[in-house]
Amino acid sequence: MLSIYKRICCNNALRSICIINKFVICVSFGNIIKIINVRNINILADFVVSSSSHIYGFCYKKENNKKYGILIAHGVHKIYIYKLYINLTNEKCLLKLLKKYCTNKWILKTTFFLKKEDDMLFSNPMSSTYERHKNEKTHNIDKINNIENKDLQKIKNILIISLSNGSILLLDIYKGISSLKYKFIGIHLLYSSDIFIKHQKKCYNIYVVGGTPFNKILLWSFKINKKDITKYWCAQTNKNNNINNNKIIIPIKHFEELCGHRGIIFKVKFFKSTKYICSVSDDREGRVWYRMKNEEYIKKTNKRILEKKKKYISNE
Repeated sequence: MLSIYKRICCNNALRSICIINKFVICVSFGNIIKIINVRNINILADFVVSSSSHIYGFCYKKENNKKYGILIAHGVHKIYIYKLYINLTNEKCLLKLLKKYCTNKWILKTTFFLKKEDDMLFSNPMSSTYERHKNEKTHNIDKINNIENKDLQKIKNILIISLSNGSILLLDIYKGISSLKYKFIGIHLLYSSDIFIKHQKKCYNIYVVGGTPFNKILLWSFKINKKDITKYWCAQTNKNNNINNNKIIIPIKHFEELCGHRGIIFKVKFFKSTKYICSVSDDREGRVWYRMKNEEYIKKTNKRILEKKKKYISNE
């Protein structure tokens, strides 16, 4: 059962909402971002992000053992990266701009690689020091844990981005863009997108769903080796922090197509670890789809990606 907890009225069109914690939300009204305390409807922060771009999406990750989190705001072709400090006791909020990046295509979705529980592994010292040096076996386990924690530390600030031209980019919020790029075959325009990341020991399984302006919903899946995330990183971005288009482009074909809507697919969203997909269209219908697994195609796709990378390395 759903019930109204609070009602907030505004004068401008609501573009996006992000839940920071159980008491604070981040809301975009066009090019304006507001941080709101939902308990008393107090506005903790209110500022204009850009004079030329509206904000259409957020992504937030709380930094463990720190007083701030990382807030990603994206609008049209720009990504704004902020440090967000919140003190509910004194009703204070501070946003500090860290970086700004530009793309040449519409940004549909951004998300962090690491989940919250993965981020806690290297922030909790007990995870690798419990019974340290008790015997040789636990000492070897400690070494493995330390290596894994260092790998997690390298990718904790990396975003995966879905663009409207059917491509996937990797972006480190401090270093810039990766030279590794994934391109969906035969797709030149997406209207909506969502990303889900399944974490495994040596790789990440990436699931992407995209809604087109032409009634279709398409699904892609591929693996990214954890070592590859940092292996193909550009040393520097250009002076304007613009994303460089000279990349290792890996083509990927969709493994499933969902048909039934009669209009533009405004929104798509994964639920229950990609088991279900929810979609909304301008045909006034909202649908829930059950995703059929196609393991054979996914294996072939990952094999082709590996061959593409080996060919690139041999040509260097």
